[in-house]
Amino acid sequence: MIPAQPRCGLRVEPTGLTLACCLLVYSASASAEQWRELPTNAPNVVYAIDFDSLERQGDVVRFRDKLTYRVPDRTDSASGRLIKEKHMRRVMQCDRHMQGLLSGALYSDDGHMIEQVSFNAEQLVMSAIPAGSLAEFELNLVCSQPAKATPSANSAQP
Repeated sequence: MIPAQPRCGLRVEPTGLTLACCLLVYSASASAEQWRELPTNAPNVVYAIDFDSLERQGDVVRFRDKLTYRVPDRTDSASGRLIKEKHMRRVMQCDRHMQGLLSGALYSDDGHMIEQVSFNAEQLVMSAIPAGSLAEFELNLVCSQPAKATPSANSAQP
């Protein structure tokens, strides 16, 4: 929504052009996510990767993924709230079959953030990806994607 009186004291009148620009920016940001669900053996869980977030540099791939509980049945111990979604920014080393968590957030069933964590390069812990796991399927999937973007300067290096 465009304010009628911005803080600078100038009056801004919404016009068709302004509305069109706002809609264009909104649709561009909305299309900047391409979530693809992955099969799991847990009937209450929907797991997805945002393929538009994939950043590859050599054998290192960074990406966003999320886990959604169809019916929230897990409670955050600190807040006592039901957890509906877990959003993560992860890194995988394709050649070494390793993974790490760059950042994560928990969201309640009402959509509010419960908790958020992030790790810098010194805090990043890489762990082996177990054979036959969903993480191995995910590794094969993201590592088979061609490089299309370079990691940002703010990304933690494994």
